[in-house]
Amino acid sequence: MVLTPVRSWPCLRRYCSPGDRPVRLGLAAILGTAIVLTAPDAVSQDAPPPDPPVVFRGVEVEPMSGQFLVAKDVNIRSEPKTASARLGSLRQGTRVDGVGLVKGGAWLAVRQDGKDLGFVYAPVMLPLIDGTLDQDLTGKTKTPAGADCGYTVHHIGKNAVEGEDLEISDYEIAFDCARGEQSFAFQGAMFMTEAPYLLTRKPIYQITVDVPDVAPGIDEVLSATSLYEPRKGRTVFDSAGPESFADRPEKRTRASADVREALGAAIALAIESWSDTAWGAIAGDTVAEREETPEPEMSVQTGPEGSGDKPAETAPSETP
Repeated sequence: MVLTPVRSWPCLRRYCSPGDRPVRLGLAAILGTAIVLTAPDAVSQDAPPPDPPVVFRGVEVEPMSGQFLVAKDVNIRSEPKTASARLGSLRQGTRVDGVGLVKGGAWLAVRQDGKDLGFVYAPVMLPLIDGTLDQDLTGKTKTPAGADCGYTVHHIGKNAVEGEDLEISDYEIAFDCARGEQSFAFQGAMFMTEAPYLLTRKPIYQITVDVPDVAPGIDEVLSATSLYEPRKGRTVFDSAGPESFADRPEKRTRASADVREALGAAIALAIESWSDTAWGAIAGDTVAEREETPEPEMSVQTGPEGSGDKPAETAPSETP
């Protein structure tokens, strides 16, 4: 019997855990519980200081660059208020570039193809991130037991989320580790959500590292999840599993100036979060095979004959 390796799934909905199976997303459905986009929170010591405000169409805004996805049809306004002139509209699924956030967080200044468009209602805009790697990522780190591990990360491509305008970046990882005189290599998989974790409006992105070949149970996979917060310049450990193979890294936060550093930080946090039992299974110290139990023989009764048988600010109506 061939078992297909299980994998973790992205939490691109509210109230899910990394082990949840994928579900079809409904962006319109989540807008009722939308969180108003906020300006960058308190910056960590590792993050650079925030950029000074900029002026957009005569209005001072806090810089918020990057690409945004329109989650629901929305009007473009000349000023950050519904009473201002309507300059046009953006359809759901359109991607635009952010310029800055108006104080209070309800309006986002946007442009497209280098042209300033105007202000749109921020809660219907999803901040996106690009997980593409132009070159393979290489690095080194240590396990809690002191083994040295080198790794190479290759970006496989992007997968679209079924039924939505969202994508996930997929990667493969080649690990090469040494512990004393013993050396061992293994393969891992990793993905990063290019839309925010739990589909909130905060730019926080899930990065999960899996080792499909190491699993104590049929429906389990050795895994670790971290959250990349680009506006705070850090990656934060979130969880690891299964419980029997998991531990907590001594340092739960690592500085990350960009996507490459965030991916490396997620790998280091994953390696530190796997227990000695997990590393024993990876290195081949323990039996990682499941013994097949023979199926019981079926007793057949014979008969007499001897035979067996998530718009808030939309073109048709305006609610802000």
